[in-house]
Amino acid sequence: MIKMISIIKGRTKRLRLTIKAGGEDYSLQPGDIVLTTVKRSIYDDEPVLVKTGVDIVFHPQDTMSLEPGDYVYDIVLRMASGDIYTIIPANGGYSDIKLLRGVYNG
Repeated sequence: MIKMISIIKGRTKRLRLTIKAGGEDYSLQPGDIVLTTVKRSIYDDEPVLVKTGVDIVFHPQDTMSLEPGDYVYDIVLRMASGDIYTIIPANGGYSDIKLLRGVYNG
């Protein structure tokens, strides 16, 4: 399970999420949506990034305008049935993103 993600500002970061249900891999069903939401803090109303799918790709343009520092994220499965499950919650050190300043600026 992902606990902390480190991203260098302006770089690509690729992650592949595996969802487990009852100890088994869960295959997304038609109409299921996986959302990754990133905020500056758990108390902010507006996200700075929202990604969909189990293949999570942070592109350089996603982080170029963000200040280096600590962010929080959660990952939610919205099922076609209407059920909503938090896969990874945003609660302190458990689901943090550390946005780092890079050396290369090209």
